[in-house]
Amino acid sequence: MDLTPDVTTPLLRRCTALATMARVELLSEHRHRAADELSEVLDEIVSWSGSRLDDPDPTMLALCAAALLDLADRIPGAATALAARVADALGVLTGQIPTRPLSVRA
Repeated sequence: MDLTPDVTTPLLRRCTALATMARVELLSEHRHRAADELSEVLDEIVSWSGSRLDDPDPTMLALCAAALLDLADRIPGAATALAARVADALGVLTGQIPTRPLSVRA
């Protein structure tokens, strides 16, 4: 699979949104649909491990990683399967974030 921005950017956006929704769901005792869907997205991100993304959107990488970090801080019982998936996905994402300063594309 080619990991071009056409593939990665929508998935990173979806992951960011689902992580935010899952964080809100954790505050309730109702069904956690976003967390369930997020698990599937995280599995796909983890499958990128060892691959180099082709010109990923650095802003989306950072936003997605930040949303996942925020979620990870709020997952009750850090030993849950979701917490493990989040940690694995964060490992993949942080490996893709450029170490140089971000610049805005015109």
